[in-house]
Amino acid sequence: MSGLFTIDVDLSGSQDIPEPQPIRDTAQAVTTATADFRDQVNDLRQHWQGMDGVYEGPMKADLLAALNGPHDDAGSTDDNATTLRDAADILADEAERLREEHRILRDVTIPEEEQRIREWFPGPEQMGELIGAMHGSQIRLQREADRIAEDWTDAQDAFSTTAAAIDRVSRWTAPHFDYGSNATAVGEATQLYNAMQSPFADGDDLRAFYEHLATMSAGEIQAFSNTYPDPRLTPPPLPQSEDQLADWPTGEDGHSWWNGLDEDVQEALIAYLPAVVGNTEGVPVADRDTANRNALDIALSDPSLSDERRQALQQISDSLAPADYANGASGAERYLLSLDPSREEPLASVAIGNPDEVTHTTFMASGMGSGTHNMVEEVDKGEELHHRREDHATVVWIGYDSPDMPPSPEVLGMEHAQKGSYAFAYALDSHQETGRAQGRDTVVNVIAHSYGSTMATEALTKTEHDVDRFIMYGSAGIDGNTASHASDLNVATDGHGRPQVYVTLADDDPWADTGRFLGRRERPTDEDFGAYVFSSDGDGTVPGEPTGSHDQIDKAPDGWGYIERGSQSHNTIIRILTGNAGGIDFTD
Repeated sequence: MSGLFTIDVDLSGSQDIPEPQPIRDTAQAVTTATADFRDQVNDLRQHWQGMDGVYEGPMKADLLAALNGPHDDAGSTDDNATTLRDAADILADEAERLREEHRILRDVTIPEEEQRIREWFPGPEQMGELIGAMHGSQIRLQREADRIAEDWTDAQDAFSTTAAAIDRVSRWTAPHFDYGSNATAVGEATQLYNAMQSPFADGDDLRAFYEHLATMSAGEIQAFSNTYPDPRLTPPPLPQSEDQLADWPTGEDGHSWWNGLDEDVQEALIAYLPAVVGNTEGVPVADRDTANRNALDIALSDPSLSDERRQALQQISDSLAPADYANGASGAERYLLSLDPSREEPLASVAIGNPDEVTHTTFMASGMGSGTHNMVEEVDKGEELHHRREDHATVVWIGYDSPDMPPSPEVLGMEHAQKGSYAFAYALDSHQETGRAQGRDTVVNVIAHSYGSTMATEALTKTEHDVDRFIMYGSAGIDGNTASHASDLNVATDGHGRPQVYVTLADDDPWADTGRFLGRRERPTDEDFGAYVFSSDGDGTVPGEPTGSHDQIDKAPDGWGYIERGSQSHNTIIRILTGNAGGIDFTD
């Protein structure tokens, strides 16, 4: 049990505090050099004044005083060096103290606290108390770690204030002292980034990081990236609870932040912190795409990647090429809307068409077995729905860990749906908020297959803003405790006052009902749920081939998948997405 339950304190904010002696040695060397310089200038001045009695020509007094200015400057330089040495000694004392506090916390306090708690709660029947005690101690000790990091930032600020207050001794040379690469702006950025990535982070932690980035110069951003490379490939965290979802920065926040930056800072952020820019809601899609492609290139250049991770990243890269149609036409441009390459199986979303430039955007939620390991196939499914409609964008959202295919039992549980729902709800809300910040309104649709409908249903009970339409096909069922009726979902109503929730389930789809039944979930095609149910079996008013499997694209030569062009369900879905559901023969 001791290996399973530990106190995990983030000490990264103080792990790079430099050793104090090099600071003292450098400061003393500067002081010694300036003292020698002062003495040499004083000797030169004395020798020069030996001209008295030798030269009796015009402006004798001015000639004899010619080196008085350099003499005074040398004295001022020596005084400045002494002031800096004293400030550096104080900085070194703080570095020594805080390094020792860091060591004690890491090597003594945390291990002893863990051991003490395990002794208090030794038995398996006390597991709950053990976990609670560990959690409480972790919060308390994390505050202590953060205090050490903050003290070091304050010490650097105090030194910088002293250095900045020193007057120039001439118009040619400004005083300068560099004790290492830990510039204050970079050190604070590191601390704020680590706080943002903490499992206990809240929305204020994210906002503090973004606000600090806005104060940094392009050079400081580059220095931050060079000193602390994690933000190149590790994006800001996504909400993982309803409290975080309500507290996280909005699309309007991201839009305002980005537009308030100078162009050179934007360019530096895209180049040096691509995972941050590429995954910040509110940043224009084109800039997010550029940043995420930069991050993708950086990730792929890592020779230590596992084969599985490299395959997934390469699949993402390959999925970005526009489709080639049989008639020679090309599909819409594709945009890498989000990317987390830091995971063993990366997450990503690809937009077919630019959501910033269209009137309709459809989000596709992935089902069981989906992932970036077959991203090309996933985006090709999105192309089936998009098919060069210029006023539409289709976002293929692989933004959560979907359950594995059977025989894995994961699809029967709700864990993957619940975890993914927060990120999906955040993406949906942020998209609408960004559109409003840009001064435009867009129609937002959600379409979900298999377990994706289970996850999307969870998400649509958490969103702040209604989506316009929600379509489920081949659903693995919904949790009746989450939504017992279509009106429980945040979906806009039609002219009849009914939520625009649409469902289809093919008679020849064996897997959807199996997952629903074994997972003890509700069937959204039931009349009591209140959705519009349409046929995918070739019945009714909409023409098309019947769906013959659970697949979205049926790989059998004579088969038809749910969203395969030519199938009845595909034709019906397109009518719904384009606002032309009036002529569809719904069964419920």
